[in-house]
Amino acid sequence: MNKLKIISLLLVILSIAMSFWLYPQMPNVLPNHWGINGQVDGYASKESALFCFPLLLLVIFILLNWLPKADPKQENIAFNQKYLDRVILAIMFFMFAINIGTSALYLGYSFNFGDLMLPLLGLLFVFIGKNIENIKPNWFFGIRTPWTINDEAIWVKTHRTGSKMFGGLGISLIIIWALSLFKFFSKEIVFLIFMGEMIAVIVWSFVYPYLLWKKGKK
Repeated sequence: MNKLKIISLLLVILSIAMSFWLYPQMPNVLPNHWGINGQVDGYASKESALFCFPLLLLVIFILLNWLPKADPKQENIAFNQKYLDRVILAIMFFMFAINIGTSALYLGYSFNFGDLMLPLLGLLFVFIGKNIENIKPNWFFGIRTPWTINDEAIWVKTHRTGSKMFGGLGISLIIIWALSLFKFFSKEIVFLIFMGEMIAVIVWSFVYPYLLWKKGKK
């Protein structure tokens, strides 16, 4: 297990340990969901509220480390591994930070949860975009469509452009979140803009490689 995987695993262990530390201090019912405006809109038992998220981290960590071993394109796994490990660590750090934030709210600290989640989510997209730019074809990591998987040239072009699309999506989210701090937008509008942009990127990730494939057939 390399250094990045060890750090990712430590974040999972710390999340679980923090839940055990909080458990005897908490009431039987806790908030477990916050709206984009930072207001509580869901409650759960303290067992569910404290342990579901750390266990989700553990499941995601196991899956993201196991799935590449089942990839039919094993010849590219070694090359992609460093990029995948970086992305796994970034996802673990994002989720760990969210867990720290919820724990702080449970302990009585007051802040808008959206002001924690939105900029971190933007940074996560920027980081993912940077790390998919040069990866080689595989079935579990990157922009995987029938046209990218079956044509390496289309894969390369899609990921070089997709890297910029993901980075732009992340930077856009950070900018509109920052503007919301000065009341240019509400958090709800920030979320709607981000969702619209994300849907556009998802649609692009299918249309662009398809158009490259159609162009190649002519």
